[in-house]
Amino acid sequence: MEENRYNEFKKQGIPLEEIDFIRKIDMLAKNRPCRFRINNENRIFDLSLNSCGITKIPREIELLRDLEIIFIHEPEIESFPESIGDLRKLRDLSITKSSIKKLPENLAYLPNLKSLSLVNAKLKNFPIHICAISSLKGLQLSNNQISSIPECIGNLRNLETLFLEDNDLAELPNTFCQLDKLDRLSIENNKLKSLPECIGKIKDLGELFLGGNKLEKLPESIGNIKYLFSLRLNNNLFKEVPEVLNKIRLSNLDLRDNKIEKYPKTIGALNLKLKKNGFYD
Repeated sequence: MEENRYNEFKKQGIPLEEIDFIRKIDMLAKNRPCRFRINNENRIFDLSLNSCGITKIPREIELLRDLEIIFIHEPEIESFPESIGDLRKLRDLSITKSSIKKLPENLAYLPNLKSLSLVNAKLKNFPIHICAISSLKGLQLSNNQISSIPECIGNLRNLETLFLEDNDLAELPNTFCQLDKLDRLSIENNKLKSLPECIGKIKDLGELFLGGNKLEKLPESIGNIKYLFSLRLNNNLFKEVPEVLNKIRLSNLDLRDNKIEKYPKTIGALNLKLKKNGFYD
């Protein structure tokens, strides 16, 4: 039955070295064969390893020269081969469940990588070589154990979305404010006590999610973010609604589960959530 699968691949004109890689992956899979898509030139460009039951990625993945998209949901995978740096066409790498503790340094050699996601893994440190991937527009490192962000994050000047929820972050470097193309930023469920004073320089920010931290106040410069329309500050330590928010035409403001007792006469938010404070909305 399996040979019929590979014979069909040959009939489709898929190169033998790519078929050999799929064969190797299938041999490692405990649950199901891997899935993939081919492009107009009969080369594999999209590889999906979703609960196949594999524990490692063969280094021969470098043979998939046309690979553009990789999706992995494999809880037992602990590492990724350095040979990923040879996949020069790769633009989307998404690992949604794994036991990965670090990413290969050769990621820095991927000139077309636009989206990188490593969630529900075991990262304790922010992979510093990510800072060299200037092409990145989306970065998601949620549900890890990251305790600090390096200064070099400011090099990612093309980032538009950044998700760092459910980590152990206590502060952000000032270079964070160099990410002036950010449109969506989520740092919920960390240990932040303050934000950089310069955060107002991220003027295109539309959505800012800061729930589940230890914030008591906001920087005055946040009033310079004129396009901000959705702000989550729930589950923090605010004792009053920050006055600086009157400078912003918010559509959604979430201040639930704080220590607020005084309701302001005016506020820019159209949809204001204040439950579980000293009063109810």
